[in-house]
Amino acid sequence: MNQTLAYYNEHAEDFINQTQSVDMGLLYETFLSYIPENGSILDAGCGSARDALAFYLKHYDVVAFDASQAIVAIVSKQCAFPIYHASFLNFNSQTNFDGIWACASLLHVPIEDQVESILHLSSMLKTEGVFYLSYKLGKTEKEHNGRYFCNFDKLSFSEIAQHLTDLHIVEQWVTTDQRKNRINEQWFNVILRKQSSCNE
Repeated sequence: MNQTLAYYNEHAEDFINQTQSVDMGLLYETFLSYIPENGSILDAGCGSARDALAFYLKHYDVVAFDASQAIVAIVSKQCAFPIYHASFLNFNSQTNFDGIWACASLLHVPIEDQVESILHLSSMLKTEGVFYLSYKLGKTEKEHNGRYFCNFDKLSFSEIAQHLTDLHIVEQWVTTDQRKNRINEQWFNVILRKQSSCNE
């Protein structure tokens, strides 16, 4: 993870420029269909803040964070909502959110830390709230261009899902990368919903 973080700190401006204008409209439509009007959304690993800004402009109550200090320094100047410098496991909020959006972010978390990271974030999710995650489609962990990737498909993610207390899968689907030079890449998308626990 440290090597991946170093990559984003070193290439912050290039990464933002390459991803800020990608059209994610269809994914927004699916995710937002689960979120109440003007509801609260946490963008976990916000990167260029493209998605957080899109939600903010649609009048949702948005909070975002990213582990790259260099990225946060740039995008926090461009946005009217709070963007924090934090990792998945050390971000905390007194607010419980209607939705958590983790688009192409948790894919940098080692497979052995996936359950802990998802559960920690979901502790800030309202009951019946939803959690969107996306990963590169596949079954393997790999290093590519100085970054670590944890890939999933429906079967391999089911092994993670069985350990996600109070979360259940409501949708899973595959999409094609929207970047013009990545049309051969596919993504595994999943939406989880938080259920009431037995103690509530």
